[in-house]
Amino acid sequence: MMSKFVDFNCGVVLPASGTGERMGMCTPKQFCTVLDRPLIVFTISTFHRLPWIKFIIVTVSESCKDMMLQLVTDYNLHKVTVVAGSPTRHRSIYNGIKAVAGVCSAPDVVLIHDAVRIFGEEDLIRDIALAAHKHGASGVTRPLISTVIASDSDGMLTESLDRSQYAASEMPQGFKYHVIKQAYEKSTDFDFDYGTECLLLAKKRRWCESCIVAGKPYLWKVTHKKDLHAAEAMLKEQFLHVAILPTAGQDVLVDTLERQLCTALRSEQVKVTSEIITQSHSEHANTFIHIHSSLPSNRSALNPATHPCGDRLLFDHCHIHVFMLEPTQVSDQHHQLSVHFKQLAIQLKGQHFMVYAVLAQTTESCEAVSAMVKHLVIHRSTALSGQVFLV
Repeated sequence: MMSKFVDFNCGVVLPASGTGERMGMCTPKQFCTVLDRPLIVFTISTFHRLPWIKFIIVTVSESCKDMMLQLVTDYNLHKVTVVAGSPTRHRSIYNGIKAVAGVCSAPDVVLIHDAVRIFGEEDLIRDIALAAHKHGASGVTRPLISTVIASDSDGMLTESLDRSQYAASEMPQGFKYHVIKQAYEKSTDFDFDYGTECLLLAKKRRWCESCIVAGKPYLWKVTHKKDLHAAEAMLKEQFLHVAILPTAGQDVLVDTLERQLCTALRSEQVKVTSEIITQSHSEHANTFIHIHSSLPSNRSALNPATHPCGDRLLFDHCHIHVFMLEPTQVSDQHHQLSVHFKQLAIQLKGQHFMVYAVLAQTTESCEAVSAMVKHLVIHRSTALSGQVFLV
């Protein structure tokens, strides 16, 4: 049985030089935004959070190089090296392979992945790396959804393949460093200009057999504009975790809010807790709902930056403060809170925090207050950060 421990130097090459013509947008699809982040940031985070991934090389076109370097700075992507790409996929990957020796003194395995395949579980990535280390090359597949057919020049059916005998090649793929390096060194101009399948290149140019690993349904890539909406929904389903921090006397509101959120999210994504967990584990909360029965005497406590709560690479951490006040207090405090939260949002700019306030009267229904908070949780608009909402 193969060990599940990665005890060798492993890194990633991400070709990201494409123009994304099928997306039909001016922006290359890897830089299209979802949840206020370019897609490529989510893809990089898939590997960046794994301690056994030693380096990530991203190949981009010259026109996007400065943009990519700025993302490296903005999100503290210390494992990432940015190099120039090329017009074709294989040439871009080869540029990344040639850069490997400069960032890792003794690379063993290189994983190749698509910049717009934003999902990946550690177990699968590890299986690909281990299989590549053992066999020389490895890849992941998914069953074909549709039957593949061929037609002649007159548009008439000529062949229909047996779907059970074929599979769709997905990413990531893994290679021993010397295998993929030598495969590219022996490649022809035809390979570079028209090839797309790295496993086939390794087989043709290095006679290296590839171990195939069965993949999972999330192994899809963003191709069309509509896929951006699917990506956002899947990211929220996988990574959005909410902590409700209650206060004495607001049990009905807490119960109502928990119930409403659990109808919109999975129940395991919502927790009622007494404290902010500060570790960076992916299942720890990134959205915090603070329930207040009175105004805090020290308003600096409302600043989320005072809570160094975890990794903000995947999601801006969202803090929603709900103030349940007596009717006579609401009008008096609205302006002051609006000024405070607006200044707070300006202060937090660039730190990957969002902050909102919901100001409600104690006579207001818990259903209405919870509906407002749920909307803020689900839609997570950075443009609205710093706003105070009256219910």
